[in-house]
Amino acid sequence: TVDPNQTKVYGAANPSTYTYGVSPSLTGLAALNGTLTSTTTSSATLMNATGTFQIASRNGGEFYSGYVSNFRVVKGTAVYTSAFTPSTTPLTAISGTSLLTCADNRFIDDSTNNFTITVNGTPSVQRFNPFGASTAYSTSVIGGSGYFDGTDGASLLANSAFDYGTGNYTIEGWVYSSTTTWSLYGTGGGGSADQFSCDGGNLYWGYGISLFGAAGIPNFFTDQNINQWVHVAICKSSGTTRAFKNGVVIATSTVNSA
Repeated sequence: TVDPNQTKVYGAANPSTYTYGVSPSLTGLAALNGTLTSTTTSSATLMNATGTFQIASRNGGEFYSGYVSNFRVVKGTAVYTSAFTPSTTPLTAISGTSLLTCADNRFIDDSTNNFTITVNGTPSVQRFNPFGASTAYSTSVIGGSGYFDGTDGASLLANSAFDYGTGNYTIEGWVYSSTTTWSLYGTGGGGSADQFSCDGGNLYWGYGISLFGAAGIPNFFTDQNINQWVHVAICKSSGTTRAFKNGVVIATSTVNSA
């Protein structure tokens, strides 16, 4: 559960940058295209490792319409801890990578886990990607993206590789959406669902309730972000979770996850 006394404090220098404070604390950061925007502290359970891992959907049936490219999950490492420049080349399966997908000429897992990805409905692989490359599909040259039409998705069976516990982690990828509502992934259903998603531009990350508060991170994904590739990431390092957009830290959180 999250402490009901959680507060939000707006930064004087940037009213859109905010910090959540709750006790007890572990800290988490979120980033959008590499920029830090908020900080949160609270106590909450993170990641429903027993639920089906659903790409481009959440709550067991709310599907995303748009593109996902180079979706990577890294367990045990916060790849980003401050503002950064998103990669201009496809991501690789670095040490600790639990999943790397939506980067090839088919729906596969490029991590050493080589998880089987089940296609649900008719999502398609596209050449369209964030790196400006038009090279024909080649697993050895460059991948593309997965396109989801709002009625389909892809999924993996539950696995402990997606149970982050109280440790460090990174979840990142590029999204291309025509609206401010999208979902990178989710597990379970209803109030028990873990999710990394935006609803009307507000970002939610966590299990059952967002680690960035019940209202999520307001205006994380705005009208200015639609119809273009946007890199999004959630990274936890030594108790601090950061949300990034295009390499900028949008929010930080000290929510305690177990």
